[in-house]
Amino acid sequence: MNLNWSNRVIKYVLFIFNLLFVFSILLSLIFIMEFSAGIAGYVLRDNTASYLEKKLEDTMKKYDFNENTTSAVTIMWDTIQSD
Repeated sequence: MNLNWSNRVIKYVLFIFNLLFVFSILLSLIFIMEFSAGIAGYVLRDNTASYLEKKLEDTMKKYDFNENTTSAVTIMWDTIQSD
């Protein structure tokens, strides 16, 4: 099947429009998800603070007082305290 020049151009133009359509749909979905995540973060901001505080207190119990430790919790707390 040998397409002439005008049919090839139409084929490629339709392909480009198809790609742009798919891209715009995906971009719209990403925007909607980011927007809803922002709303959820705003609504749950009080719960987030208490959850974070509880988890940080739990990690304090795992702190290792050795100076040569490679524990991730110890390194994290040392980094937070030094900044």
